[in-house]
Amino acid sequence: MKLIKSEYLLGSEHFQDWEEKHPNTQWIVISGNVSYDQYRQFDMDFDYTKYQRITIEDVNVQKYVYENGYEATFEDVCESHVYNYDCKLSVLTKLVLGKDKDYVVSEQSVCSFDGKTLYHMEEAKEITIQKNVEHIGDFAFANYDTLSAIQFVDGLKSIGKWAFRGTGLGVIELPDSLASLGEGAFCTSDAEKVKLPRFLEVIPSECFCLCMIAKISIPNSVKIIESCALRGNFFSHIDIPEGVEKIEYNAFDQLDSISLPSTLKEIADDFYYEDCIDDPQNVPYITVHPDNPIFFSKDGTLYYRESGNVATKCKYTKKVLPCNLSSS
Repeated sequence: MKLIKSEYLLGSEHFQDWEEKHPNTQWIVISGNVSYDQYRQFDMDFDYTKYQRITIEDVNVQKYVYENGYEATFEDVCESHVYNYDCKLSVLTKLVLGKDKDYVVSEQSVCSFDGKTLYHMEEAKEITIQKNVEHIGDFAFANYDTLSAIQFVDGLKSIGKWAFRGTGLGVIELPDSLASLGEGAFCTSDAEKVKLPRFLEVIPSECFCLCMIAKISIPNSVKIIESCALRGNFFSHIDIPEGVEKIEYNAFDQLDSISLPSTLKEIADDFYYEDCIDDPQNVPYITVHPDNPIFFSKDGTLYYRESGNVATKCKYTKKVLPCNLSSS
């Protein structure tokens, strides 16, 4: 059945007046170049549930200028609201920031026109992702603090940035079909237990930052652990598997000990603490596989083989070994 299609140009007239002129619209096409304040007003008036199809056609929201003169892009402002103020983004904003152009509304959820990318579902305590979904969009469930359980189905390929930030998820079991996680995807969630997918290559920046994970197993498919990826969790020891090549700034903190693989090529000298907050002298006891060609460890300190220089900010100086090592 052919949908009744109408176009709305942002800023051309008040949206409520436009709606009165187009009461039977089923497919809305939105376009235009507006200020941040103009967009905010439109966003407050827009009810996505009135439409079966939404098209975002060349929408541009101008930079927001703060009182101090600093300019920020629309995406940066939205990200700040999510990260700094625990805000839930509106459905319209999720779509404007989305990677698609055409969206379909169905039973209070919104997907890309082909149904492969999920951009929004109404908040609930438990959610099951539909079988045909291959991607979860940026910010899709961000700050759904009542969301405590989710069922991912095999076939899911990617999760966007900040998608589950600030949720109440205690257990996260990611399917092995998942190949990509976005920045901050589960940041500040209530996660205590996490199962990572078998073929994941990157644990991105802040992905599991400030969760409540007591123990985590990293698959040997992972090559890069980015900055703050696992900072602020409850485990004191971690084994980095063979395959990992790079560990970035503040990837962990509060570690007593860490074991590193032979494949490691690069590690930030501050991988274990946050600058200006943590003490750089609180170095974990480090061991590295003896076959690593770049690094070696001695008495808990990591060194470069070629120069003999210490690879971290400070040497390991504690006189008492961590509990997991002292019994061996």
